[in-house]
Amino acid sequence: MKKIFVCIALITTTFSFAQLGDYYYSNNHPKAKGLNFQIKKPLGYEQSEGDRPNIVQKWIKNKTDNSKMVSFMINVRNDEVFKQYSIEFWEEYLKSKEGVEDFLSGMMDNVSSYRYIVIDGYPGLIVDYETESRRLAFSFKLYSNSIYVIVDSHLLTLTLSSPNLKLKDENMLLLYKLANSIIFPEQYK
Repeated sequence: MKKIFVCIALITTTFSFAQLGDYYYSNNHPKAKGLNFQIKKPLGYEQSEGDRPNIVQKWIKNKTDNSKMVSFMINVRNDEVFKQYSIEFWEEYLKSKEGVEDFLSGMMDNVSSYRYIVIDGYPGLIVDYETESRRLAFSFKLYSNSIYVIVDSHLLTLTLSSPNLKLKDENMLLLYKLANSIIFPEQYK
């Protein structure tokens, strides 16, 4: 009987973590800069508008406790240089060490790993890195994984961050689920 209870507890725990809710749609959001996308919302996270120019949406859990805080952000930049090259060019560029070092120039010292990925048919990278941040008189480390995706003239970034490395690592499955839920609907018209 004890084994059955443990199995039920493990199954319930597995399915209760890293769950996704309804879709968030960026349609006509000014910070999305004309990029229409949709992404499922992470359950149990507080959703809010981004407070910086390129942050479209963010989802935060335990925002008042740095030992437990985890956040996801969607950031969009628009730059015609992305559109000057084909998807095939970006695929090869992001698969090459030289291309990645160029793409991530300025942050390579903080990067511990990266790899090429594809999100809804578009080329991208997933990057694991840490940064030192300062707010007022305080400084702290922030552990992050960012997924960069090039879509026409846009760069969409989905970032998982936490000041707690263990929590960041524990939420990687949710990052993958969020990334896998991203749809760029314009390509299907």
